[in-house]
Amino acid sequence: ILQISKEYIDYLASLKKSGKDTLLAKIFGIYEVVIKNKAYKCIVMQNIFFGLETINKVYDLKGS
Repeated sequence: ILQISKEYIDYLASLKKSGKDTLLAKIFGIYEVVIKNKAYKCIVMQNIFFGLETINKVYDLKGS
């Protein structure tokens, strides 16, 4: 993931500067969660389905 991060950020910045849109979701964070000595990699991304009537599952990683 870190190998593409600079190109990803540069691409999104160039689109914003030119006023164009993209179908790529924004990445808000990349995390590694360890549960019982097993590591899980998680990517938190923009919700591209905002406004849909049916949502099947909701995950809250901050634990509200």
